[in-house]
Amino acid sequence: MYPKSIQDIAGWNIKYIGTRQTSIIVAADESVIVWGASACYGKLGMRDMQMTSTTPKEVNKLSSAKVTSLTMGICFTLFVTSDETSEQKQKLKAVKKYAP
Repeated sequence: MYPKSIQDIAGWNIKYIGTRQTSIIVAADESVIVWGASACYGKLGMRDMQMTSTTPKEVNKLSSAKVTSLTMGICFTLFVTSDETSEQKQKLKAVKKYAP
């Protein structure tokens, strides 16, 4: 194995990258992009779409959300977002909250 460029995300203004053994998340421009396989639940944040993806896919629920930081771990992904504008607040209200 060796590092190689991913043409599917060429041209995006990439701000943050998170990786785990099988998955990758990227905050770019005003979008969140994911690909790989989820080790636990097979969701990648794409809800009822695909369980895994070999190519980068945009997470529509987080489009227009201003991601200020992100990270991945075993069976979780964490996004820190901004809620400075009313549009950002509305977008965040639409995201399902985790309640253990």
